[in-house]
Amino acid sequence: MHKKRLIVICLAGLIYLSGCATTNSIIMYEQGINYTDGIDEREAEFIAQKYLLAAGVTDAFISFPRIQENFLKPRHWIVTFQIKDFRRLDYQYLFLIDKKTGAVKYFGCEEKE
Repeated sequence: MHKKRLIVICLAGLIYLSGCATTNSIIMYEQGINYTDGIDEREAEFIAQKYLLAAGVTDAFISFPRIQENFLKPRHWIVTFQIKDFRRLDYQYLFLIDKKTGAVKYFGCEEKE
């Protein structure tokens, strides 16, 4: 019985620590982005993740963004995050991030298409 309890405690601790490391790595990576050479997909991901953290958003899967090119506005990346709330699975957080400057041009919660 004690062995099972120890395993559960260890797993919970690992999950907690990995969440903290993920948050710290997002912040550290975003701080190291070179904005002078434009923004690639990976950098757009970290900019959006840092924005969600700074905004205090807790109901999004920030570790699993989807990044796409915006064909209507080719100078922007579209970055989306799934909402965790099962009652709102049809909704997502959406960002438009400028490919040249890294500026967040739009942030909102929208229904998926």
